[in-house]
Order: sequence, then C-alpha cells, then structure tokens
Amino acid sequence: MVLSLPKPTKAHAVCVPYPAQGHITPMLKVAKLLHRKGFHITFVNSEYNHRRLRKSRDGNSLDELPDFQFETIPDGLGDQIDADVTQDSSFLCDSTSKACLVPFRKLLAKLNSSNIVPPVTCIVADSGMSFALEVKDELQILSLLDFKCMRQWPTHITNILLKEVTYRSKTKIDWIPGMKDIRLKDLPTFIRTTDRNDFMLNFVIRITTGASRASAALVNTFDDLDHDILVALSSMFPPIYSIGPSVKEENECLQWLDSKDPNSVIYVNFGSITVMNTKQLVEFSWGLANSKKNFLWIIRPDLVRGESAVLPPEFLEETKERCLIASWCAQEKVLKHSSIGGFLSHMGWNSTIESLSNGVPMLCWPFFAEQQTNCKFACIDWGVGMEIESDANRDEVEKLVIELLDGEKGKEMKKKAMEWKSKAEAATGFNGTSSMNFDKLINEIDADVTQDSSFLCDSTSKACLVPFRKLLAKLNSSNVVPPVTCIVADSGMSFALEFKDELQIPVVSFWTSSACGTLAYAHYKHLVERGYIPLKEESDLTNGYLETKIDWIPGLKDIPVLPPEFLEETKERGLIASWCAQEKVLKHSSIGGFLSHMGWNSTIESLSNGVPMLCWPFFADQQTNCKFACIDWGLGMEIESDANRDEVEKL
Repeated sequence: MVLSLPKPTKAHAVCVPYPAQGHITPMLKVAKLLHRKGFHITFVNSEYNHRRLRKSRDGNSLDELPDFQFETIPDGLGDQIDADVTQDSSFLCDSTSKACLVPFRKLLAKLNSSNIVPPVTCIVADSGMSFALEVKDELQILSLLDFKCMRQWPTHITNILLKEVTYRSKTKIDWIPGMKDIRLKDLPTFIRTTDRNDFMLNFVIRITTGASRASAALVNTFDDLDHDILVALSSMFPPIYSIGPSVKEENECLQWLDSKDPNSVIYVNFGSITVMNTKQLVEFSWGLANSKKNFLWIIRPDLVRGESAVLPPEFLEETKERCLIASWCAQEKVLKHSSIGGFLSHMGWNSTIESLSNGVPMLCWPFFAEQQTNCKFACIDWGVGMEIESDANRDEVEKLVIELLDGEKGKEMKKKAMEWKSKAEAATGFNGTSSMNFDKLINEIDADVTQDSSFLCDSTSKACLVPFRKLLAKLNSSNVVPPVTCIVADSGMSFALEFKDELQIPVVSFWTSSACGTLAYAHYKHLVERGYIPLKEESDLTNGYLETKIDWIPGLKDIPVLPPEFLEETKERGLIASWCAQEKVLKHSSIGGFLSHMGWNSTIESLSNGVPMLCWPFFADQQTNCKFACIDWGLGMEIESDANRDEVEKL
C-alpha cells in the first residue's frame, strides 16, 4: 500500500542572488532572516559559484538543514571558465539574462511537484537576476527584488544615459531627487561609454525600468542614512523596505545566552555524525534536567539512530525556564559567550580545539575514531575535561554537570582551560607558532547523510589514483593555469604521495585529526605487532581490556609581491594577510580608518561601525558610494584614480 503524504504547508521562499560574492553574502543574510521567521528556504546558486563556495568555506558551512536547502542552475557560461577566478561581470550579466530563465522555471516546477518541500510562495531575486520576475504572474506568487545597491540605481539614470552618453567626469546633474550635487563621475561606471548599444548600459536601464513589476523591493540601507533617496525611490518602485545594514541576523541562541549569568550554562552538542539510542537520549535529558542548571542543547533531527529525536514532554515542561533546544548554532560564537561554563561534547577535534581555544572546560562523551584519544588528553593531560561513561546514566550526568559548574574540580578545569586559551591566542596571533609555521610551509613550497567511512576509505584508496593522475596531466598541459608545483593532500588520500617522485614535486600530508590522535593512528601498526589488536573477542569491549595501559608510545604517556625593502621598513607597523573577518576588524577599537574600494558592503559596514574612509573607487556603484561618503555624509576623502605615494601619505 502506497501512502500519499500531505504537502508541507510552511511558507517557501526561493532566494536567487546574482552570482558574485558581494551579492551572495547579503542574500544569505536575508535568507537566514526569513528562515528564522519560519520560512522554508531554497537558496539558488549558480553551479560555478556553488563549487567555489564549497571549496572556499568550512566544509560544514553549506550543509543543508531540512528546511534550508541549496539548489543550483547554470549561469550560461558553461565550462569555459574552469580556473578559480572572478567571472567577468558583463559576460555574466549577459549569460544569466539569456540562459537562466528556462532552468529556473524547471527548478520551480520540481519544487512545486515535490511532496517533501512546501509549494513556492515567493521569490526573492537579486535585481540583476530580473528574469525571475517572468514567473511572478505564471505562478501567481509574490516576487521581491533584493537591490544590493538599489539606492544608486534609480530609473532617472535612464535619462542621464540618454542625455549624456559621452562621459564628462565633472558634469553636475541637478535634477535627480535625493541626489544633490551629484556629478557624472559619481554615478555607477556603466555610463562611461560612447556606445548607445553598450550591453551594461542597457542592462542597467532594463532592470531598473522593469523593477516596478516586482511585488516589493528590499534595499540594504537604513532610513537615517538614505531618507531622501528612499523617498524618491518610493514614488517610482513598488513598496520599498530598507533592511540594512546587512540585515542584522537574529540569533536566538546568542540572545538567550545574553539573559544568563556568566559561567552558568552548559552547552551540549554531539556534532554532525554522532548517533545515540533513545535510552541514551532520555538519560542525558534527565541528567541535565536534574542538575537544575541552565543548558543550551543542539539536537540534530537524526541524532537518534533510525528515528527522530523526540524529548519526553515532562522533560520539556520541567526545564522550560532553564533550557533552549535548537537544531543548529554558530558554535564558535556560542563558545565565546561569557555565560558558557562548560561544553558536553562528543570530542570531535574541531569541537575540542574550539572549546580549548575559548577557555571552556568539557564533559566528554566520545563516540568513535580519535574522539577517545582527544577525550583522554582533555581529561588527563590538559586538565580540562571529565569523561562520561559510554553507557551514560542520568545520575552520572547530573553529578558531573554540577561538579563542572560549582565544584572545586570544575574551578580547576576552568583555570586550566583559560591557560590553554591564552596559549591558543598566542599561537595564532602575529608571529605566533601556528602563523609562522604556515608561512614557513608557503616559503618551502616556492559534499544529508554521512558516508560510511570504511567504504569511503576503501573506495578512495582504489578508485582515485587514476582520475587524479589524469587531472594532474590536464592541469600541466593547460595554457591557462600554471604547472602544478605542489600537492597538499589529506592524510586519508595517501594515493597522492605516488606523485612526489613521479612529478618531482613536494607532496604535503595534512592530518586533520588532533596531534594526539595522529600519533595514536601512527602506532596502530605497532599495536598489531605487539598483539594488542585486533581484539581477541567482542567481550574485550566491555570486560576491562580497553583499560590496558600503553606506556611505550613516545608522547602518549599513560596513553612576495611587495618590495622586500617595503616589508623591512614596515615590519613593526604593518600586517599583511589574504583574508580577514572584516566586520570584526571594523568593530575593533584600534581601527582609525578604512582605505577602501567603496563597494557597498564595505562602505555600509565601515559606516555602521563609525570608521571614516579613504576612498579609491574602482568601478560600478563604487564611485557613487565615494561621492556620498565624501560629500553628503562627511566621513570620506577621495584618492585620485592614478594614486601616488605623496597623496596617500598626506591623506
């Protein structure tokens, strides 16, 4: 008998960013905000950009929640751009305009025919992806335009382009409402053409004049900043909603933690792979409840083996004033929060080192792989953990939670954890050991289910060598990318070591497990040779055999682009990096100014953090942002496009 499942009835928003990072990030924030408000989200990336995001972000950052999913459509450029470089904007605008509508329509049909996700109820599309407006009337749904920088793209620009096709930089335009003393040089650079048929010129005209077809328009600004412009836009476009800066994400977990006293909350998270049975879930639940302590518990839908994780109703009633249950949180932000007094963890290495680095002691319930080794080191060597037995019971959990937050041992563990935090900060700071080791390495070099690890190890060992050899041959024969000069391979992908001699290049092995776990793995061979493993019988798992001490493993007791003269001159005053967490940098008290290209994300982040700017705009709306920052808002000074050292020094 086939059961017909009812379609979910939750509101469903399909978010379609223009495929460039400066558009994807703000759209993600809009999508997260809608998700927090109860929407099912389908986030549509281009195939090219989704591959780049997978490569550049933490592996878990694009993992799907059941009601926040990613889909892809082609951008129309095909495989002509294989290198990991920024795509040309004019080609991309042209190709998305021509190629995306048909696959987008097919995607919507797929979503609407699914019994797993609710029907699509609205589309939130970047202004540059205006093809999405075509389906508004077809599907009789809301269509919202997300204008990343709409405040600089009014439809009045049409008249400017028609009147002033030739670019005259200092010509003043005095008839655009809300934009007093604007010059042609201050407008988005797409007007800088002598060709009336220029693609980008007409693309801007088309998307701005067509914007009135949308149900509403979102813009990343706020009223006090752009009041006059928003008033002008409101008479020309559908309802305008200013939602900036950058849409402040609601974070229920952090807001809840804000209401708690320092060191008063146990954070509970068993990671992305650990599973337990229903009995263990119940025992952990009542152990936490009976401790009478506050706790934040992250429970994945698949935490319980073979069924949904359902907590007893009486447990929820008992703890409703003291607990928050969620399916996901920003773990590093949670561990940094002053209210967190301890972490009940599965002891995966990422969780372990994040806890250590933030000075948070741990209750350890290891599940598999090197988690047991991490647990031992946390409890014995580093003095920051207490172990919970594998067959955890509520009394043990209650006792250890109380000891961690109130007991003398808990205080000692907190003290040790703070010492490790200081050492971690030193290691990753300027001239720290981790930072210097990475620099040294650079100088020396001149994918909603977990795959079975044993099958995956076996298959990659057997199947990857030949296609990897073909890939290297393709790269080395290319005229587009430079020859391969080194390989950095995960330790589990050891087939890559075959090419060290074959290609005469360095092959660096990257061990993602903890150092102690790595050392333990390295001695598996010796454990076999000495007869410790494999186990003689299954009873060895429970009869105390695993308590056998191993005392013979060493370390496991009881188990330039810039000129050299510039670097020398500024070594005490300058820090150069390829990436930073910009919003955190701009919030820092030491920052006195921002020399910026004046992209809108950078501009509004600087403005929102009270940081004045030196402006060197490059293209598009950056000139307009520069004009407003320097003239209207009084917080910028412009550097000429042909910048020279004397001008930069003076400003």
